[in-house]
Amino acid sequence: MASYPAFNIMYVMFFLMLFVPTSIAATQAKREQIALDFTVHEIQSGPNATLLMASGTGGMGTVTVFDNTVHEGENPDTKLLGRATGSGMVTTLDGMNGGLQIQSQISFGEGSMYNGSSILFTGTVFTPMVPWEVVVVGGTGYFRGIRGYAYVEPGTSSPPVDTFKWSVRAWKWTKQV
Repeated sequence: MASYPAFNIMYVMFFLMLFVPTSIAATQAKREQIALDFTVHEIQSGPNATLLMASGTGGMGTVTVFDNTVHEGENPDTKLLGRATGSGMVTTLDGMNGGLQIQSQISFGEGSMYNGSSILFTGTVFTPMVPWEVVVVGGTGYFRGIRGYAYVEPGTSSPPVDTFKWSVRAWKWTKQV
């Protein structure tokens, strides 16, 4: 079998063109760690309810929607940071005992240093194992390119208001200038 030096050189050139630009781009990106702690306030019932059962009876297939406030702490008088909107669905035959699969967007408002930015989460909450862990899917504005996770656990409740403590740990890659 004959050797083709020109063919080997083309292979080397191809791989150099493929990997050198990506390694240069990787060295120009900076990874920034983000740690956020906030509390979501949810009103379960009454005229100011922020949670609505959109369909179902509480078993598998039940869909809820929510539009909750996000505060610095558990006290409703703490600084308002934004809103948590989204939906949840009971996806197990065990009903709520199996948890609620959620999709939630935290949109930061004027009370936050991240005004106009948002973070999108997905995961299962209300399982027996606490804290619940959800995935940071992405974000907008300041949080564009974010990836990570959040721990969610119940806070103090005073019916009809429930609170949930969120601890977000995430990373984003920013271009160095």
